[in-house]
Amino acid sequence: MKNRKARGKRLAALLLALAAVFVYACGANEPPPDDDGDEVYNTISVNGFATGSVGMKLSQQFFASAEVTFNITYEQGAEQGVEVSFTKDGKEHATGIAVELGDKIAGSDTDYRGTVTATEYGEFMIKVALKADPTEFVEISASVENRDHPETLPQETPSAAAVLTYPENTPARTSMPTAHDPAIVYDEATEMYYEFQTGGERRKSADMVTWTAAGSFLSSTPSAVVSAGGASNSRWAPDVIKGKDGKWWAYYASSTINTNNSVIALAKADNITDSFVHDSIIVTTKTNQPPNAIDPSVKYDKKTGKLWMVYGSFFGGVFLKELDPETGRALGASFGKNLVSGIDVEGPYIVYNEEFDYWYLFMAYGDMNKNYNTRVARSRDIEGPYLDAEGKDMAQADKTNSKEYGVKLEGNFNIDGKVFRAAGHNSVLDDTAVSGKWYHVAHNTPSGSYLLVRQMYFMPSGWPVFNINEYAGEDSEQAVNKLNMPGTYKSLFHVRGSLIDDDTSHRPMDLTIGADGTLSGSVTYNADPTDYEYRIAVEGTWEMRGTNKIEMLLTKAEVKLVLKADGTVVEDYDYSGAFFGIATPAYSYQSSKAALSFSAINAAGICFAGNMEI
Repeated sequence: MKNRKARGKRLAALLLALAAVFVYACGANEPPPDDDGDEVYNTISVNGFATGSVGMKLSQQFFASAEVTFNITYEQGAEQGVEVSFTKDGKEHATGIAVELGDKIAGSDTDYRGTVTATEYGEFMIKVALKADPTEFVEISASVENRDHPETLPQETPSAAAVLTYPENTPARTSMPTAHDPAIVYDEATEMYYEFQTGGERRKSADMVTWTAAGSFLSSTPSAVVSAGGASNSRWAPDVIKGKDGKWWAYYASSTINTNNSVIALAKADNITDSFVHDSIIVTTKTNQPPNAIDPSVKYDKKTGKLWMVYGSFFGGVFLKELDPETGRALGASFGKNLVSGIDVEGPYIVYNEEFDYWYLFMAYGDMNKNYNTRVARSRDIEGPYLDAEGKDMAQADKTNSKEYGVKLEGNFNIDGKVFRAAGHNSVLDDTAVSGKWYHVAHNTPSGSYLLVRQMYFMPSGWPVFNINEYAGEDSEQAVNKLNMPGTYKSLFHVRGSLIDDDTSHRPMDLTIGADGTLSGSVTYNADPTDYEYRIAVEGTWEMRGTNKIEMLLTKAEVKLVLKADGTVVEDYDYSGAFFGIATPAYSYQSSKAALSFSAINAAGICFAGNMEI
């Protein structure tokens, strides 16, 4: 390879102003317009031999799509112009950035304008080469980061570790109540949280930690529901909202297990503590019909005023049906729009995050008895399409590839002897108006079925992550600095695509987060079936950002599934790259100790989490 001087002899005046590019977003620090209303760009010197201009095209959403414009000048007579390629963090074909060379700038025979579109930050190497002779090129490094959002800024070096407050265990919280298909709402009148579940039971809590019985909201299946095709003594998976008439509306299903002979019905009550009274039938399904009328989730679209219900299961997938916003009743007999089909999915739950302007579709993948796992996709429009972090449309998933679709937020794992298994039929509580928090709610079935509540955090990318611990009242707003973090963490990836991970309870590695800014760890453990084993190894660096955010740059992150008999590598995943997450003082019920936890996610939607006992 020729050196820079030789490579540059035919690129005498290359103008690529990306030596130190900062991508702005969130609508702040917008460059002023010039007289023509166009953006004004700053002139920057590149290595002293050329000048260039850098400008920002702002996005309303953090990391969603920030654009940097640059100019390229090359010597006259170089036919075919130039082309641009890039690598990110040393890897080719990386996600998170795209470089496009546009048309020649008006009035010039040699100047081109190009655009770098970044959807994440990192270290990029931009390569500009002559089309006529690709061996003639210049490389300029670019550091792309978001300076506008304080949670992405590197922390200053602290003089001492922050004083952290950890939640404590309570006698009432040593074991969670049994639950199946739970959903939680907050009632302003009583200032209490209420949990509704399959079977018609109801519980209440003042703090989302300690729960007590609150009677049955629906003690029997209404005769009208049975007559419509529901099963007697079957009241499944309720979702409860406050209707426009001021009443509480409970949507629930009545079905015969392993069939799609099912009914979704609506019952209402004046007060959340009352017995609910049958109101109407919403949708019914029968054998040989594609949908399954179970697992309703109902939300108002505040932008349009419309009311929507998602529902469904592996019988035909997930459907979206419009309801009457004034009464909560069905609008017509249509099943609605099919959002996801052809895969083993049920328990859909839909929620809107105003901060990021996305609708999030949470789903329970797999078999509720062994390998339930929670996945999410998102859309700007409640009607879809719902895409995962890699931009894959959930509507395109089928049984041959479904495990590669959706952001897997958690699956089966075993940490400190406590098995989290088949956590599913999830729901989400947006409690930001009350506590400032988001919660993810599910049932967990290591033996029996019990209520599993976790705090959920939205990262700057707009994707959620879960705390690896059950909720114990932790304060996720505490400042955590780089002197708090060093130590050994029980850590694991939520492996997304394995062909045989149906029954595997993934074991954590001992991840050492060093005071010198490095991290490393490894683990080998049996898969299920035990003819296979997982071999996981991680190396990299870390840095604290913002108040309590952690960035991990994994130079090595190998996840291998190996046939033990001969060492054949059956599956080989490379999770190297940047993970961004949150550090939270928490409580580990499995070890009965306080724990500093981290929950992180990368651009591909791979989740990484860990616990350090205190």
